[in-house]
Amino acid sequence: MEGRRPQFSLLGPLSVSSDGEPIALGGQKRRALLAVLLLEPNQVVSRDRLIDALWGEEPPDTARNTIQVYVSQLRKLLPEGMLETAPPGYRLAVDSDAIDLFEFVRLSEEGRTALATGDAARAADTLRNALALWRGAPLADLPWEPFAQAEIVRLEELRLAAHEDRIDADLALGRHGQLVGELEGLVAEHPLRERLRGQLMLALYRSGRQADALAVYQRARRTLVDELGIEPGESLRKLERAILSHDPSLNVPAARPGLPRRAPIPATPLLGRERELAALAELVRDDDIRLVTLTGTGGIGKTRLALELVRRLAPEFRDGSAVTAIATLREPAHVAGAILEALEMPEVGPNPEEELARALATSELLLLVDNFEQVLPASRNIADLLAAAPGLKIVVTSRAPLHIAAEHEFPVPPLAEDEAAELFIARAQAANPRFELTEQNAAAVAELCARLDGLPLAIELAAARTKLLPPQALLARLGNRLELLTGGRRDAPLHQQTLRMTLDWSYDLLDSNAQRLFAQLGVFADGWTLPSAEAICTAHGSVLEELSALVDESLVRQRETADGEPRFSMLEIVREYALERLVGSGDGDEIRRCHLDHFVAFAEEAEPKLADREQIAWFARLEDEHDNLRAALAYALETGDGKSALRLVVGIRRFWQIHGYLAEGRESIESALAAVPDEPSEARANALNMVGILAGEQGEFEAARERFEAALADARAIDATRIISSALVNLGNLAFFGGELDKARDLYKESIEYFESLGDLRGQALAKENVGLMALTAEDVPEAVTWLTAARDLAREVGDDRELAAASRSLAAAMIELGDPEQATSLVGESLALARELGEPHGIAVCLDTFAGLAATSGEVERAATLFGASDAVRASIGAKRQPDHQILYDRWLARTLAQLDTNAYSKHYEDGRALSLDGACALALGQEALAL
Repeated sequence: MEGRRPQFSLLGPLSVSSDGEPIALGGQKRRALLAVLLLEPNQVVSRDRLIDALWGEEPPDTARNTIQVYVSQLRKLLPEGMLETAPPGYRLAVDSDAIDLFEFVRLSEEGRTALATGDAARAADTLRNALALWRGAPLADLPWEPFAQAEIVRLEELRLAAHEDRIDADLALGRHGQLVGELEGLVAEHPLRERLRGQLMLALYRSGRQADALAVYQRARRTLVDELGIEPGESLRKLERAILSHDPSLNVPAARPGLPRRAPIPATPLLGRERELAALAELVRDDDIRLVTLTGTGGIGKTRLALELVRRLAPEFRDGSAVTAIATLREPAHVAGAILEALEMPEVGPNPEEELARALATSELLLLVDNFEQVLPASRNIADLLAAAPGLKIVVTSRAPLHIAAEHEFPVPPLAEDEAAELFIARAQAANPRFELTEQNAAAVAELCARLDGLPLAIELAAARTKLLPPQALLARLGNRLELLTGGRRDAPLHQQTLRMTLDWSYDLLDSNAQRLFAQLGVFADGWTLPSAEAICTAHGSVLEELSALVDESLVRQRETADGEPRFSMLEIVREYALERLVGSGDGDEIRRCHLDHFVAFAEEAEPKLADREQIAWFARLEDEHDNLRAALAYALETGDGKSALRLVVGIRRFWQIHGYLAEGRESIESALAAVPDEPSEARANALNMVGILAGEQGEFEAARERFEAALADARAIDATRIISSALVNLGNLAFFGGELDKARDLYKESIEYFESLGDLRGQALAKENVGLMALTAEDVPEAVTWLTAARDLAREVGDDRELAAASRSLAAAMIELGDPEQATSLVGESLALARELGEPHGIAVCLDTFAGLAATSGEVERAATLFGASDAVRASIGAKRQPDHQILYDRWLARTLAQLDTNAYSKHYEDGRALSLDGACALALGQEALAL
């Protein structure tokens, strides 16, 4: 506990927390001892009084020793020196503002003083803050302790008196319409409380309900006579007479002339958000836009952004600005009254909506209404207000749009990377002045901000933890964000003090069907399509309708894919919360099984598409669903469903190869193979063959050979001709790489015969390309051109863009050696365009090598060196090695480069190439040097 300042709570169950984390206090009597000391902080409480408080008139013989044990145990939980021994007992040395009871008393007295001096607005706010400290019945976990009963009565009386003072302040501000329901409940709870009866009578009278007010008096009289045998007091009788005579003194006091309105100034400056502020200012200044709604998930920073917007733009409005915070409202009918309150206008009639419309009819005002999501039915009132007040502009913050005609929605995005880091550093230094951004922690800070989705609330909560944990340690504990991100500012709204409370707020606003769908959607990793949601989720009613509600509530995001279809996703923090809800619902295993079955079927649908004319679109779809496929595979392996695991990896095996996920693909397929029996099958043979391909691309040729031979054996055992031919091609490549050219040629020839027997043009193209490359590396260029041209034509005929790209760049290499740079440039340019569309890093790297060879042969050796560097950088990004067939060509082209460029100059240009982005490297290759910078 060294260095921490605990906070103590008596206004509810006894609790102690430090830095937002609760401290376990132990048994009942130990808690009771602490409570007695807290009720008299900084005062010596004798041992005898403590014994009486804990055991009453019959203490045990060991009471004094037991008290000493409890004190010793408490000292271990509290900061050193806080619990002092002071004859004849003990003293708890603690600041009174660390105990909620004494903070409540201070605020209550401050509010009562403000009320007495005529400052009703300050009184109402202060008393509300005081009452907000209560978490339930005082000492709720100690009600039967000997000392507790008298204290509970005393504390409840303090609370009720503060409540009555707050109601007096609200009545003075003309809020009688909002008070009637509250007062009726309080009178029913405290029927002998004359002050509450009088307040209810006044609220009803001011609301135009004189008869109801007089009926309250009659009921009070009957209750007092029946229960106590007394008449009402003089003040209540006097109030009845004033109501009967319509005494003008009962009217709402005239409001004092208000100061020019301006938005409240937050305690901390807004960091970043200049792009959003500029865009919002443009919207608000547009004459045709009257209502701007800032939407976004909880904690995204809507309120803070809106306050800064209103602060900046208020001077542009004749009547300035006003801010209405309605987070505590639950009844849509109270919204108009809350706006009147913000405008410092008394509510003097039965219809606050009409009063508000009249008050603002000629105004030129910028009005912010904050936290609208829980009173959405009041949207119609906002529409009516805009119609009644043509000079009014309204900014609303809400997790869901209002869906009215005047609305212009502005979804608030997460913070940009630099802004997120700036916010983290500022809040970390506020919590820990010694915190500095260093070379050692900069990467951890950047990753923290990224993994917190750029969510300002999450970043602030994490930064506050740096007082205890440095960024690297925070990052290591980020597996459960919801547990880590607690301990927010005490002056923050209750629903923003922890990340979980923020998400609870949003979840509780959903209906039961939307809640069920929200939880089930947590099964998706990195997004989903509407058909996937409909196939997997079992929510009652229409998935489309409930999904629309979740998008409206900013719990789900939607974007349009390249093919014009919608794709949905959650922030990772929100998804973590959804998964908790899914587990708690009991539907977790069922939904994860449905998710696995769906994505196994998806993978099997993808497999043939990855080799036909639709392959570019399907590679993109698989990239979108990559995380879902990973999650499905993990579940299959976790539950021992090897068959589903193998079906899935076989379906997407070419995706891992083409998109450069070499290590991941190899590990995933090996895991699936280990989960099924060692028996020949088509799926197993395909898997073994692909493991060999991936191992080969990583430069592990012996491991590749072992897997190709196993694939060939399995394929022969089940007479799977297509897999036989593919394994033969791959074994031919290894023979070629090892210099066994005759063996390679025989294997290629055998594979072509198999492919021809199947009518497999794609397989023939692949095998003929390899024969052509073998001829090219042997410097038989005319032979190479013949084979490579045939391979390219077959690939184009069958519509296999990947093989077309490969054959085209190989043919381009032949044209370089043949001395036809124009044809070579055209061919490799076509190949690069296709490789980029396919998202194939290995193919892009070979194209860059080929462009380098073209440059070296044409005497542009500096450009060649730069492109060689760029090619190696692309390969390194996926853990691939240059294959031996291309190594031979590379060695030729490198020799031409070094013949005209010394090694120092080569190294400089090579490193320049390694530093290029992928787009920059491709632009340089295509002769677009200006775009390469």
